[in-house]
Amino acid sequence: MALQLLNDSLQLDPNYLPAHGYAAWCHEQRYFRNGFDPADREAALRHADIALGVNSDDPQALSIGAFVRANLTRDYDGAIEVLDRALAMNGNSALAFGFSSLVGAHSERHDRAVEHAQKALRLSPLDDPFNYHPYCALALTNLFAGHFTEAVTYATLTIQANPGFSVAYAYLVASYVNLGNLDAARAAARRLLEFAPA
Repeated sequence: MALQLLNDSLQLDPNYLPAHGYAAWCHEQRYFRNGFDPADREAALRHADIALGVNSDDPQALSIGAFVRANLTRDYDGAIEVLDRALAMNGNSALAFGFSSLVGAHSERHDRAVEHAQKALRLSPLDDPFNYHPYCALALTNLFAGHFTEAVTYATLTIQANPGFSVAYAYLVASYVNLGNLDAARAAARRLLEFAPA
């Protein structure tokens, strides 16, 4: 449904950068959550490249495009450069700070991940559906740092913000195992398998 609406929008204006950014993100999510179809990866990168084009001056499109490319290509340095540019254009974008925190966490830039996650959460309303991004970054950063109790807290907040986001259950399992709480780890693993049975 969302992709159809985005495609309709792009039919009306093929140069509308935010629509390309969101289309890239939709295809990226389908790729990772729906069987790794190469056509979704290709479409995600195509839309991301348009969103990141030479004349792109839309910070939202830039931040989404950078995040999508980072997830699909692991070019974290390139993504950080683009995210910094987007944040220079709009230093009050909770979405850009949230994406930046995730890219920071995935590339082991822990200080950046924590700082940008905290900024995203300060800029967001409590019920912002995208708060799962900074919470997830904080869960992963604490997991890597060996702060397992904090990782449980942030993984739980990630799940509360987006119960269908399966990755957070994996972080919760790992955190509980490291804390020696195997019953809680098994319960989290059962939930993970409900959302990602394969």
